[in-house]
Amino acid sequence: MLCAHDRIGTTSDACQGDSGGALVRTGSDSSADLLVGLVSWGFGCADPNFPGVYSRLSSYYHGFLRPTICERSRSPPSYLNCNNSGGNAQPIPTPSPVSTPDGLLTIFVDTDPFSPEDLGWELTSVPEGRVIARRQMGYYASKYGKSIREDVTVEPENFYRLTIYDKDEDGFRGEMAVVRGRRYIKSDALVYEPGFTSVSGGSVVHGFYVGDDPPRVLTLELKFDRNPEALAWSVTNVNDELPLSFKWFDWYGKDFMMARETIPVYGRDRGSQEYIFKVLDLNGNGMCCNDGQGSFSLYLGDSDNGELIATGGEFKTDQSFAFEISSTGLVTSLGVDATKWPTDYPTPKPNSLSAVAQLEFYMAPATGICQVNDQSKPAWISQIYVDFDECCRNSWSQQRCFAAKPTEAYNPSPADDLQSSEPPKLSPVHNDGSISTFNPVTGSFTCKAAGMTCTIKCTSCGTIKRVASGMTMEFPNKSTIVYSTERGTDDSPDDPSRLILVESDSSAENVISCDEGCTCNFVNDNVLGCGLRAKPSPVQLTPIAPSPAQTVEPSSSGGSMDPSPLLILLTLLVVITSC
Repeated sequence: MLCAHDRIGTTSDACQGDSGGALVRTGSDSSADLLVGLVSWGFGCADPNFPGVYSRLSSYYHGFLRPTICERSRSPPSYLNCNNSGGNAQPIPTPSPVSTPDGLLTIFVDTDPFSPEDLGWELTSVPEGRVIARRQMGYYASKYGKSIREDVTVEPENFYRLTIYDKDEDGFRGEMAVVRGRRYIKSDALVYEPGFTSVSGGSVVHGFYVGDDPPRVLTLELKFDRNPEALAWSVTNVNDELPLSFKWFDWYGKDFMMARETIPVYGRDRGSQEYIFKVLDLNGNGMCCNDGQGSFSLYLGDSDNGELIATGGEFKTDQSFAFEISSTGLVTSLGVDATKWPTDYPTPKPNSLSAVAQLEFYMAPATGICQVNDQSKPAWISQIYVDFDECCRNSWSQQRCFAAKPTEAYNPSPADDLQSSEPPKLSPVHNDGSISTFNPVTGSFTCKAAGMTCTIKCTSCGTIKRVASGMTMEFPNKSTIVYSTERGTDDSPDDPSRLILVESDSSAENVISCDEGCTCNFVNDNVLGCGLRAKPSPVQLTPIAPSPAQTVEPSSSGGSMDPSPLLILLTLLVVITSC
């Protein structure tokens, strides 16, 4: 390798899209120019403290470049002096190029390292729904963490739907990509699925267009703040319930400043169509203005001459725009209330059981308490419950969740004809009045330097929901997940790598350990530092004082459900004194 730096300071440098480009030492004229390197990598672009890094071609000249050119070139340049050094200057036949069909697709599958047999997929035409190709669930059995390529031929200049299935609905921890032709370049992929968790259910869907002449296109112009990896967006056709394009968190690298995305959409032949454009921010502060002056603009057609559909940048976790494109290309704004999609308006606080029954809820991962699904919900939480009790039964802190049920203002009268909700399904009560519960891995983990790791040893890895920002993930085996930080709190105090874990399976025993220097920002009550072993532990039920008209039945062993607080205090004093 070699480093090269602009002599002046920050005027010029290689950046995104320049990889493989030439580093040339100029001569007196173009014939005297000398190729010395190829663009490889660097920290940012045009940073006065970090020069660009290039592959040093002189290191490969004698061992690879010269002999290869001399052997394979029909007319090697004279300065290589191939004939005088034993090089073969005889021309060799060049094989005829193999043509690639216009409709050839390659589907790249990185299978789940834990449960590859759960994966299945189906490719169908849009709007006919004709099955083009499929792999049944079970086809990839025993292919743990393997990279597999599937070739499919379709009719070009058409839309298609890819449905990815997960049999056990516990998440797909692999990757899938669909490219046109055989060469996989991630940025050119028609579909890229980075994997999904159990909150997506048993399947996810992608829509895409194959061809060079789509009937219509949308153009999305993005100007990033200092955290481009925290941005995600999607464009979904409401009529077909089909995402026609989306980019998830971490698609854009840390050094991205701007991006332009072209999104094929339906044309005149499909009539009027409704769409939802949604933009999300993982950090909850939008694209503007806490971390820079970011913005987005969506156009019908190109951004120079097209019609502006939506623009903005100041939002919190997410913002949605609903619009309709008529058969003639007329755009009509529908607003976020025009469909069943989430809105940015807060939901009124319920004041009766009937009102509670009409609301939706999500579980706050930091507290385990279920909240009303309104504008305060983080965008990356997609598991929604229509019943508060059901939400609490899936919480890692059931007792705390049920205690926060929003029914304080409800005073039922005898005439009320409402069915009471079922009692919460708690773990069995022991004779000593305690219950068996699990304290799952829950928290936000950060480390002080890049390259540090957090390792999860898991008995049920598929149950762990996670959101990572600036983290790389590896699966050394079926029972281990390793996260490595790309940036630490020391060098990036405002934007360190972050790992948020929420373990949902109350019967799994998992252990997370981190390098020294990693910390937990918020965790459940029983976590000390980053080390946590989730195992059954007696947790005392909070005593509830009975009303004068009530009596408390003793347990089968005659013990009380309400141990004396004084006895507990005395016990603690004895322990402290003995220490």
